[in-house]
Amino acid sequence: MKIKEIMNTDLKWVTPNTDLKKTAEIMEKYDVGVVPVCNDNKVLLGMVTDRDIVIRNIALGKDPETTLVKDIMTENVKTGTPNMSLDEACDAMSEWQIRRLPIVDHEEKLVGLVSLGDIALDCDFDIEVSQCLCDICECRDE
Repeated sequence: MKIKEIMNTDLKWVTPNTDLKKTAEIMEKYDVGVVPVCNDNKVLLGMVTDRDIVIRNIALGKDPETTLVKDIMTENVKTGTPNMSLDEACDAMSEWQIRRLPIVDHEEKLVGLVSLGDIALDCDFDIEVSQCLCDICECRDE
C-alpha cells in the first residue's frame, strides 16, 4: 500500500507570518495538534505543534497574538513522498522518532500528512504500528 492511499489531503496550513493565536484557533477548530507551515506556493517550510505554542511561547510569557509562527516553528522537518510504501513510512517514522510525516511532491509542495493514527486505522498494519510506536518512544543514546 502506498502512502497516497491513506494520507490526509484536507490540510490546514499557516504561513511563517501567521500569529500563534490564529494558529491555535485553527488547531482548535479542526481538532489537530500540528499545523504545517508553508509559503504562499505551499512549499513546506516547517511544522508547529500545540506543544510548541505552550513551551516556546506561553511558558516564556510571550504574547501569542504578537508572536509569529516563524519564531517557534520547527524547520527542516523530515518528509515523505506520496509513492513511498507504508513500510517505508513506518521505517522512516521509527528512525526519525516522529508520529506525523508530512508528504511533499517533487517540488517540496505539501500534498498530505500521514500520522500513526492514519496507519493504525488499517487493521492489516497493527504489528507495524505497534513496532513503529515502540521505536518512536524509545530513548536512544546518542
